[in-house]
Parts: sequence; C-alpha cells; structure tokens
Amino acid sequence: MFTGWSQVIGKSSDGKFEGDFTALSNATKTIFLLSEVEELKPNLVRHDSIVKRLIEIVNNRDVGNAREDAMHSIICLLFHKKNAVEMVKSPELLSMLTEVAIHREEEEQIRRWSGVAMWNLACCPYNKIMMASRTDCLRAILYLLKSACSFLIGYALSIVKQLTTEEENVIILIRYNSGSLFRSIVNIALVYDNNMGIALKAVHSLQFMISKNTAIEACKNSPLSEKNGGLLVTLTSLTINSPEMEIRNLALSQLSTMTIVLAEKMYQVDTLLQCVLSLLKSGKGKAVTVSLAALRKLYAKSENHLFLVNCIGLLDAVGNFILYNVETRQPERAENIMALDLLASLTCDKKCCMAVAGSEAIQSAIEQMMQMYTGGEACEYASTINSRLRKSYTQTEETLLKKKRLHCQIFARYDEDFPTRNNRFLPE
Repeated sequence: MFTGWSQVIGKSSDGKFEGDFTALSNATKTIFLLSEVEELKPNLVRHDSIVKRLIEIVNNRDVGNAREDAMHSIICLLFHKKNAVEMVKSPELLSMLTEVAIHREEEEQIRRWSGVAMWNLACCPYNKIMMASRTDCLRAILYLLKSACSFLIGYALSIVKQLTTEEENVIILIRYNSGSLFRSIVNIALVYDNNMGIALKAVHSLQFMISKNTAIEACKNSPLSEKNGGLLVTLTSLTINSPEMEIRNLALSQLSTMTIVLAEKMYQVDTLLQCVLSLLKSGKGKAVTVSLAALRKLYAKSENHLFLVNCIGLLDAVGNFILYNVETRQPERAENIMALDLLASLTCDKKCCMAVAGSEAIQSAIEQMMQMYTGGEACEYASTINSRLRKSYTQTEETLLKKKRLHCQIFARYDEDFPTRNNRFLPE
C-alpha cells in the first residue's frame, strides 16, 4: 500500500499527470492521515521512498496544498522517538528544512513547521553534534531568531537550547558568524520583556551557553556597543529590572559565574565595574552578594586598588551600603563584612586611603558604626579603617601645611630680593 501511494506521488511530482495535482493531493493527504497513527510511523519511515517523496513535494512550490500536507506529515513522523535518527539519514531532509527556514517569503506556517522539525531533530542526542557542525543549520537558526514571528523565535531558541546540551557545540554557536547568532539571543532576552515566554527561553539558552570556560568568549562576541547593550549589561538589567523572578534568578546566576572569571582575568573591566556598581546600588540581597564577590576578586590584587578607587561612584555606593546596614542594625551581616573588608584593603595604600577619606558616605558610615556599636568583627574593621583615615587626614594636613610654608618662603625671598633686582633701573 505504501509503495502505491509513493508511486502516485512520484508520478505527480514528475509531471506525468499533466498539471493535474488531484491525485497528488489525495495521495499526500492519505500519507498525512497515516502518519498520525502512532503504530504506523516507524513503518512509513522505513519504507524506501516515502520520506524522500514528501521532501520532494515540499521542495516543489507549484503543488498547492500538497506542500502543507507533506510538511505536516514530516512533523508527525518526527514526533516518534525512533524516527528522528532514521529520518535524518536522508541528506535531503535537513537541506529542505534549512532552505524553508531561511526564505522569509515562505508561508509562515511552513516556516513554523520547519522550526518544529529542526527542534525535534535537535532533541535527539545522535543529531546534536552533526547539526551544530552544519553551516546551513546555524544559518537557518539565525534567520529564525531574526524573524518578527514570536513562534519562529521560540522554536529557534528551543533548537539552540537542545544543541548546547553538548558542551563542544557551545563555542561553535557563540562564535558563529562573528557572534551574530549569540548577540541575537542576548538581544531577544532584553527586548522581549513584554513576552515573558520568549524572554525566558532566551535566558535559558544563555544559561546553557555561559560557563567558566566560555565567559570570556561570550563577552568577546557580545560586547557593549552603541547598538547593543552587550551581554554583561543585559544580564545586569534583567537581574535588577525583570518582573519575572525566574528570569532574575537565571540572569543573576550567569552573572555570578561571569563576574568572577572576568575579575580574575581583568577582562572588559570597565564594563564589569559599572555592572557591579549597579548590582550594589540595587540593594537586592543576592545581587549585592554577587557584586561584592566580584569586587573581592578585584581588590585581592593590590595593583587593582587605584583602579577601584578611581571608579566614579563606587566608594560612595560602598559607604551608603555600610550606612544602610548600620541604620538597620545588621552590622554583622556577611555582605557588610565583605564591604568593610574592601575598605580595609583599600586603606592599606596611602594614595587609595586619601581617595577613601574623600568619600563623605564612607566617613559618615564609619563614624555612625563606631558611635552605635562596640565589639564584633564589624567594629574591629571600622576601628582599623577609622585610624587609617585619621592618619591620612593628618598626613594630608601636614602636606598642605608644608606646601603653604614653602610658598611663603619663596614669596618672602622674592620680596627681599625685589629692590636689589630693581636697582639696575635706578640712575647711578
């Protein structure tokens, strides 16, 4: 029976029925109905030419509704777990699916089905590495990501998520087309804030792509620019502003991985500091912890201290955070101890200590802590910082006084010498 329907499809697609596609439509419709029967799906795929004939119909744009039935049949067959491996052995299948996905003029429903079909193929462990190694597959995913249809974008993100479950595929996807595929996912995560389903899928895809091993490569392929916020800024914005808790938590999880790696490698450190500063200012518990953990990595190296104190707004943000903990009676809070440890490290250096001393927020926080509390680790830190700041004030005052005295001496000598030097203008 299958052979008979296959022959009808073959003759029709070869033009032997002189443009009358009724037989072809009937045959394709029959195949579609059979493909919905679970028990028949493996038999249809094992047949020598059924899948091949269905692909031929989809490739022929002149056969009307038969194309939709053929594509629908392929989808139904792929939903059987054994068929994903068997069907991909037909080299024409992936070529057809990617060609349909790439053509923006294609009927939207056909493109949707191509996305669904590729997603089903990507779910099969046997296909993952093969699909990621094919340029036409990656190009099709990129075109679907850039579509205006949220369904197509959703299918593309689902394909990416499945492919990235294989670790060796991650770098391939991040680097593809100079990072344009990866940047598209980052952009979708931020732009689709009105469609939480799509935004969540994008963040889930990023979760599979970002790790300690890929953090640098991910930032390199999605930097901050005039057109794009970049990976770091996007994740920071999602952590602070997203109305969806799951998105906030996922974004923060990725940031916690990335900030530590970037701080260790001193990579994109200007952008990193601004993001860390935003997290600290947000006042949100976990975000603050991630921020201070990244700062700890930075101030662990003394050569970074001057760079940190020169970051506009950072010292005041740290001071305000400590002051908040003092006023809310939680000076021994772990994050507060981390902030105090930061100041203790920075004040070890004379130049940095002078910069810290110039922050009114830090002065106020330390003074209030020493007035309100006695004993405990926080107070020990505060006492140490305070003594260093006072010493810095004294040294600064002495330096200014010495400069003032030096200036006075110079002017005094100038005044004493002035008449003598002007004697040459007097008549002899």
